[in-house]
Amino acid sequence: MAYQMARRLKEIKLDLEYAMIGGAAIGVAKVAGNDATARKMGSIYTYLTGNADVGVGGAVSAGNGAVMTAGTDRDLTEAMLITVLQSAYTNGGNPNMLMVSPTNKGVVNTFTGGATRHVTTEDKKLVNSIDVYVGSFHTLKVVPSRQLVGDNVLALDPEYLEFAELRPIMTSDLAKTGDSHKRQIIWEGTLKVSAPLAHGLIADTNG
Repeated sequence: MAYQMARRLKEIKLDLEYAMIGGAAIGVAKVAGNDATARKMGSIYTYLTGNADVGVGGAVSAGNGAVMTAGTDRDLTEAMLITVLQSAYTNGGNPNMLMVSPTNKGVVNTFTGGATRHVTTEDKKLVNSIDVYVGSFHTLKVVPSRQLVGDNVLALDPEYLEFAELRPIMTSDLAKTGDSHKRQIIWEGTLKVSAPLAHGLIADTNG
């Protein structure tokens, strides 16, 4: 039982990450809920209203949990990232984490900037990964995520993101059926984006 509970708790955390940054490229709209409909938190894309580079025909969210408008996909470029980071800087934001899909992590690794690729001869290793991006406006740690929707790239400031717990995680026993023991896990919370302009977004990529 302890093993199964640990696995389910890990699964819940992965589901939570997916709900925040995955789900759909245009975001998953929040639902207020009522007697017949369960409430649902909006994903991060429904709160980012600026500092964005979107494809042709696309548009950012109007805020307050509304979804984005999808645009035409294009390849991620360093110029897009520079534009978004400059916009964030102008609006007072200081993102320090660049979250990308596995495909877009490979694209970021090809950014040239002022970097020089080198071979560590003692270890016989070729360094071909950009794990920290230093730009004119911000220094960002590059973090790949399996849960991230491939279309989108996020420049985040974790100081202005929070998981607000409505009910802390708890477990309780359910009715026993024969030799079968059952337990339930309850955890309720929502994504809190306290400063939307502290972050940046590149949407509609081929990632």
